Formats: sequence, structure tokens, C-alpha cells
Amino acid sequence: MHGIAHVSESTDYERTPSLTVWNTGKDDISLISIQKSFKEAPRYSCYHKKGQKKGYKGIHSVLYLNRSMASSDKKPGPTPAIGPGSTLPGKPTTLGSKLIESGAMMLQSMAPVRQMNLHACTFALYGHDLSRQIETHHFIQRINQDFLQCAVYDSDKPSARLIGVEYIVSDNIFETLPSEEQKLWHSHAYEIKTGLWTLPGMPELLQDPEHKSLTKTYGKFWCTWQVDRGDRLPLGAPSLMMSAQAVDIARVNPELVKRRDRKYGVSRGDAKESRVEMAESEWINPNADYWKQHGKGFAIDVVPVEMKSFGALI
Repeated sequence: MHGIAHVSESTDYERTPSLTVWNTGKDDISLISIQKSFKEAPRYSCYHKKGQKKGYKGIHSVLYLNRSMASSDKKPGPTPAIGPGSTLPGKPTTLGSKLIESGAMMLQSMAPVRQMNLHACTFALYGHDLSRQIETHHFIQRINQDFLQCAVYDSDKPSARLIGVEYIVSDNIFETLPSEEQKLWHSHAYEIKTGLWTLPGMPELLQDPEHKSLTKTYGKFWCTWQVDRGDRLPLGAPSLMMSAQAVDIARVNPELVKRRDRKYGVSRGDAKESRVEMAESEWINPNADYWKQHGKGFAIDVVPVEMKSFGALI
């Protein structure tokens, strides 16, 4: 294979597996499209045997399948980094390290972290398997009124694990994105208006202005640590996450919501009732929540590729 391979994969909810491979004719780009059943586990990388495709100026490739190095929808094999419980591998933090950190807190600005001024609790669904649902805690930094960036944790405890990052943009910004980029994003209107998203510790009345703004936004959430499957360390490729929607397969498990509501003394039902008249965008771009229109989610595979600059180094 020449150059860098760009892998675009979709998991199909209903269709049978099919494979298509093509090359643009440029030495530095190969595109691989893999469609497969939603629950099917194996993932593949590929290499090419060149052959001319009739009627096309580029190079058509014959595909040879090999398992990929890592995948966002394939559970890693047995390892000390995966198993029951949440205890991380490693030795306890030493007194020396704690002293250094205490000094750093006094001497360093920590400016980006100090700009995280909001905590939201909500739920996220894996884009390649909507039955896998997790409670998430977003610690939010507002860059401006149209762009937020969030560090996402699995809880709000001091020992919380950083499991991903979400970027949130207004509908105005979203409409300027390329259509292929928009497919990676999800809408927030349903999540906000049905009370799934809440700001713990804040009365609903004080949350209202923030929620009115968020109903008209879109998010792109990459999960880098699949704690729900027992990973004690961040393993494999990142997973693209989706938001809950008014479709049966994308509704959040009621038990997850009840557990969250009990913890924070809130009521999703009351929140939903108070937000029912909340305005939202005139339309939700169909490229967002891509799976709703096309029955496909997205997964990432890690495959070895030729380095562009490697030839210059040897």
C-alpha cells in the first residue's frame, strides 16, 4: 500500500456484509469502505494488489483481509488492563509526587482547566451499538456563545476517569460544516427537552437559559475509555458516541435515569414537563444523527500504513 490509508467504516443495522475498495489514482490516498452487520465483531485491515478497473482512471484494488490492530467495537483480549472492578493498575501515588502537585497548584496557572465552569450529567450511546449506554459527566468550557468544549468523565468523584471529549457547536456553525463532517455529529434537542441532560446542584429555573441555548446545538463526542466493558485502562480505538433520540433503539434505559435522578435528587419527568415549550431549531439537519436516516453507525479501526515522511528518513 502506498501512502496513508483512510478507512471509512459503517456498521449496518440490517444489511449483509459487503466490501468495496478503490484508489483515487494518487499515490498518497487509498479509500476503504466496509459495510457490515451491526453486531458482527471481526474487523479488518487490508493491503492491495493493483489491477485496472475498466472505465475508471484510478486503480481498483483486490482486497486481502487481515484483522486490524485495534477497533472501537471489538473487545480487547484478556489482559491485566481489563476485568471486574475499577481499580487501575499501578502503584499508589508517592508523597513526593503529591508534594510536587501541591506546589504546581500554587505556582502554575492551570488556566484552561480553571475555565471549566459548568458540570452537566447526561447519557451517551455508542455509535456502533446503541444498546450500550453510559452515564457521562461533562465539565464544560465555553469558548464563546457558539462553541463549547467538554472534558467527559465517568463520574463527578475525585477518582473519576477521563473517558473522552465532546465539542458542541451552535446550529449556525454546524450548517457551515462539510456534509461528510456533519455525519459524525449528533443533535441535542431531544436530550435537553426530555430532561436527560441536567446541571447537578442547580435549580431547574437557573438551568433554563443554558438549556434554551443547548437545544439548538450539535455535539461530536469521542469516547477514549470504554469503562462500561471493564477496561481498567483506555484501550483500543476511540468510539464515536451518539445522543438519545425518540426512537426505540435509542431510548435510554429507564433504570440508568432513575439511578442518576436518585443520586442528585432530580426528576427527569419534572424537567421534561418544564421544558416542553422550549424552542428548538426550525429543523434538525438530517446529516446529524446519521444512523436514524441510514441505519448505520460508525466505528474506527487502527491499521498500519506507510508513513509519508519515512522515505526521507532512510
